[in-house]
Amino acid sequence: MNLLMTLDDHYVHPCSVMMHSILTSNPSSDISFYVIYQNLSEESRQTLKQRAGDSCITFIRFPDSLLSQCPTSKRYPKEMYFRLFAPELLPDSLDRILYLDPDLVVINPLDDLYAMDFEGNSFIAATHVQKFFRKFNEHRLNLEENTPYINTGVLLMNLEILRKKHSGEAIRSYIDKNRRRLLLPDQDVFTALYGQKTKIADASLYNLGEIYLITHKMTKQMSDISIDWVRSNTVIVHYYGKNKPWKKDYKGSLDVFYHEILSDMESQGTPHT
Repeated sequence: MNLLMTLDDHYVHPCSVMMHSILTSNPSSDISFYVIYQNLSEESRQTLKQRAGDSCITFIRFPDSLLSQCPTSKRYPKEMYFRLFAPELLPDSLDRILYLDPDLVVINPLDDLYAMDFEGNSFIAATHVQKFFRKFNEHRLNLEENTPYINTGVLLMNLEILRKKHSGEAIRSYIDKNRRRLLLPDQDVFTALYGQKTKIADASLYNLGEIYLITHKMTKQMSDISIDWVRSNTVIVHYYGKNKPWKKDYKGSLDVFYHEILSDMESQGTPHT
């Protein structure tokens, strides 16, 4: 099972919690971690190596030449683009890899998601956007009709197809031509270029977050969902947006999983830094 992460020094601790959650919930899987980075100190890399334990972890430095003049901000750093260029950087021996944001936890086995049939698509991912906002994004980004707006925090990549069809120049060109339209830059770019080439997975199982939970309860699509249901059925809980479980002002109920995993990690001798 090949897993990809991109991060800088600021996200090392959340990423450590995520890695612990993966290894705990997938004890029988042979896991290889890949980290694409630019601003990751030697100390941070050693921390991640320790967290990987017996699993292989490979660090790949992102070259400046692949990315220039792309819009970034404190909330949306340049690391968010790295996953888009992964097919150019990862070893040719890999046929698929699962990208995971560092602000999530895995609470059940990843096997079903990882082995999912691409059905000819380049990616498998989830969408959190319902019909009205999908139409809004179609207009804002000039998308084809019924293009799903993709949450890029969990992406299963079909590297065999992407090596043949991936174009870094197309990514740079789209960003340059549409920079004034971009609100969530990485997701906007990904949706515009790959939305029609992405198989949609169930977000309640593979990319569950507080906002998705609230909006779908309001529409009665998930009115009976509970923490017990999440614990038994959901694989990935994602703390996207500004609502992070390591902050004191967290709003919602899904932070219980982060704190359970953090507590288990600390009980095994990993300090909370």
